[in-house]
Amino acid sequence: MCDVVVFENDLRLVEYVVVVCWWLGMESVVVLLSRYEENVRWLSRHYEKMKEKYRDEWVAVLNKTVVDHDRELARLVERLRKKYSDAYNEIAVEYVTAKEIELIL
Repeated sequence: MCDVVVFENDLRLVEYVVVVCWWLGMESVVVLLSRYEENVRWLSRHYEKMKEKYRDEWVAVLNKTVVDHDRELARLVERLRKKYSDAYNEIAVEYVTAKEIELIL
């Protein structure tokens, strides 16, 4: 399994991939992506609250629960790989900041 970073704006792509995988009979991939998507959606719904507690930190969510956080993404990823190796690909990670981030596409 490879590491994939999907940002919230790419959820439509995740939904499309889930449908294609289901159609191709790849149920295990569908389950994995569905769990990941649930964690991303939970993170998005609770983002405003998390700004108070985890400001300017990377936050990791698994099973709709914050499982870890850190200012350094590399340290966070290292811990997540060790502690949650079986569910690593289901974890949603996002940088929480009070500042508005502008994306130029």
